Amino acid sequence: MDFAERLGLWLSAFDAIKLQSAQQTRRSPPGRAQVAPRQALHGLEQQMQRVRAALAHAIAQDPVAWAGADAAQPGLAPFTRRHAELQRHMEQMIGPLREQARLSLASACPRLQPLAALDEVMQQVLAAREQPLLAGLPALLAQRFAQLQAAAAQALPPETQHIEPTDPAPSEPAAHTAADALQAFRQDWRQALLAELDLRLEPVAGLLAALNNEVNPSP
Repeated sequence: MDFAERLGLWLSAFDAIKLQSAQQTRRSPPGRAQVAPRQALHGLEQQMQRVRAALAHAIAQDPVAWAGADAAQPGLAPFTRRHAELQRHMEQMIGPLREQARLSLASACPRLQPLAALDEVMQQVLAAREQPLLAGLPALLAQRFAQLQAAAAQALPPETQHIEPTDPAPSEPAAHTAADALQAFRQDWRQALLAELDLRLEPVAGLLAALNNEVNPSP
């Protein structure tokens, strides 16, 4: 199935009615712009850059140090707690940004008001599907953590494979392998969060691209 067909599986009959209503109520002739389109575009670009930079900086911080956990044997808990915290930050920062993008679009280019209205409805109808999927990401990362830990244990020399992660003084090969596994997971965890950040910002980027096409039309 193509994208439209797959998206259709996420929508109920009531969702379709909402989308149709959003399109029909915005068919009036466009009025005059209240804000200069180029000014609105510049302001929106700056806002999006600030939000992404702030969230990317938060993702780059070490969750182990953030939680005050034992750096030698932190386990999965600091990553899980920090992931939930960062997801809340994303919702708190990107939600208002998306709303501001719709307002900028409608005030700077009335011809794009239907797109702003459609985005608002799409956000409402897709939230019920998106939120459980995003909330399930920590569980997938937990599986990745276990996979890396198991691979690290298999890589140990036979005489050290009996050592438990909770042992107070693991041998040097065991400690080195555990550190490598933790570092690999830390990188995977950050990449997953950055991908989630870009996913959450995609609707804003789409509205920004639509406004940019109005300000800088292709020849």
